[in-house]
Amino acid sequence: MNGISEIGNSIETDLVQSSAEEFGICFRTIVENTPVPTIIVSLDDGQWLYANQAARGNQSREFFKRQNHSLMSLCANDDDFHTLWKSGQSGQPLREHHIRLQKSDDELYWAILSAMPIKFGGKKASLVNYVDVSSQKEREETLHRMANHDPLTGLANRSVFLKTGNREIS
Repeated sequence: MNGISEIGNSIETDLVQSSAEEFGICFRTIVENTPVPTIIVSLDDGQWLYANQAARGNQSREFFKRQNHSLMSLCANDDDFHTLWKSGQSGQPLREHHIRLQKSDDELYWAILSAMPIKFGGKKASLVNYVDVSSQKEREETLHRMANHDPLTGLANRSVFLKTGNREIS
């Protein structure tokens, strides 16, 4: 009976390992072919453990020109870095967070970023995806400015005056 049990356990172990390998291959194929820059960051030291083709490719190549590939080098300021770091350390996902990132030439841009805590190579890590939304932010700012300022003088218009007055009275 012991021999049959050992054979059963061996077969079950082989199936689990096979499924894990197949899953790993499938996952890597999906991530490599996703057009969204995706990185895996160590939650021990913030260093990049992996970056997909979109993160290594033309649109994000500047990140790999850096000597230090870390989460901190990607963030434009300490507050954004600490928000991401706390999210990873707490084990809570961060979804569609608007953040300022910086390129290797220190040019800043807006991105929507999501981060999901995972295990990678036995380490606590975070799977980070981000999309450049700078042009969208510029359009939003332009529309906001047009809605709240006179196009001829550039001064605040009546709606800004009324909002400010109501806020001061309250």
